[in-house]
Amino acid sequence: MNKVIQPPNNHESEQVILASLLRDSGHQTCREVMDSVASDDFYNRAHSVIYKAIKQLIDKKINPDFVAIDDHLSKSNDNFDFGGLTYLAEIQRSFISHSMLSGAVATVKRTKSARDLLSISFTVNEQSNAGVDPDEIIRGVEDGIKEISSKSAAKDISHISDFGEQWLDEFERNIENRGGISGLATGIAELDERLSGFDREGLFVLAGRPSMGKTLLAQTIIENVSRRDSEQSMFFSLEMSGKQVFQRFVSKISGVCPKKIRSGVDVNNDDWGKIANAIEHLNTSGIYLDTDQKLSVDQIRARVRRRINKAGKQSLIVIDYLGLMKKPKADRNDIAIGEITSSLKSLAKEIETPILLLVQGSRAMDKTKRPTMSDLKDSSSIEADADVVMFVHREEVIDPETELKGVTELIIAKDRHNDGNGTVYLKKVSGGFMTMNQDEVATLDHLENMRLKPVKKKGYM
Repeated sequence: MNKVIQPPNNHESEQVILASLLRDSGHQTCREVMDSVASDDFYNRAHSVIYKAIKQLIDKKINPDFVAIDDHLSKSNDNFDFGGLTYLAEIQRSFISHSMLSGAVATVKRTKSARDLLSISFTVNEQSNAGVDPDEIIRGVEDGIKEISSKSAAKDISHISDFGEQWLDEFERNIENRGGISGLATGIAELDERLSGFDREGLFVLAGRPSMGKTLLAQTIIENVSRRDSEQSMFFSLEMSGKQVFQRFVSKISGVCPKKIRSGVDVNNDDWGKIANAIEHLNTSGIYLDTDQKLSVDQIRARVRRRINKAGKQSLIVIDYLGLMKKPKADRNDIAIGEITSSLKSLAKEIETPILLLVQGSRAMDKTKRPTMSDLKDSSSIEADADVVMFVHREEVIDPETELKGVTELIIAKDRHNDGNGTVYLKKVSGGFMTMNQDEVATLDHLENMRLKPVKKKGYM
């Protein structure tokens, strides 16, 4: 006869746990066990049933002795024969010392993890043969492994002092920098000053209505980053084709009018020289582009990891934009959005790379003087997960008569770490953005206020 191969398990270690609980469930080590071990960690069903009964009795402040356990299980809906008083007595005879408990728990948790991994592999095999979308399978595998890892007893919580040396190194670098940028420099001076650069584990949201300049600002930042030696970044454009994105980068870097580049009309030798330099710059840059449409957060996550495995650490990830991403299945749209933003925040932390997520603002922003957090679609999850929320606003789009023509306001509505809230005033220079000086801003702001609230002249008798 063929021997039946059982999944990984350890019968003796399961008995050691139960024996310790039966001997003295109030022992400190036993209380720690009940906080970390679940009933489904036991492979033997009788052991699982007994352990569950012990926990339920303790929750009711009833001493879990043989009689109480037997009585409790006899009244339950589970008619499973766990072995009765005889088997409980057999289990207790295996007790030697509470000192054996931690080793038994580690063994039981380890074999449970091994069984869960086998279960994942069986599921992958079945789904692959059934023709399930590979991206859905990958997501299930990643979620399953994360869950196994979170339940593992191998890693204990760290004392806060364990992170002191790492923080001190960074703090000393900041002192040497004399208050300089500690995160990723965006190349926009005042923004970097307010945020101290992009935190390398942060999720940054850049929101605004169409034609406000979200994409151009994102391109400015990633192009600034890519100018530095060995800096590689990824740009996910779910809206435009690769050719369209390339064209916009050429226009931004060269400073040649986008309309002139699109039409090819009146392109002179000077323009050609600027365009050639822009192309050369892009050809040698560290920008990598993905223009597939309707990507899910799982696909983006997989492509980022694959790129890192192939080329090493990335400096910045840009996603343009949230509304065009494929949403996961959920009962409500805000729940689906929350799953995306939460996953992106986790990814940024995992790969220690800032993620800049572009978000289309709601139509309500067309009617307001300045955008606020409530103008974001499904703003609760976006606000909760984002480290920084910024709005791009151009008053001339809403009011053509404004004195603020050519001014782009970058409104920092939320900054979790640096208290950098406020407005950065930008102007377009050579297809990109440059911070405006305070005198320019004050003059334009004064003219705008005069226009909106003109001083009434006093009448004469």
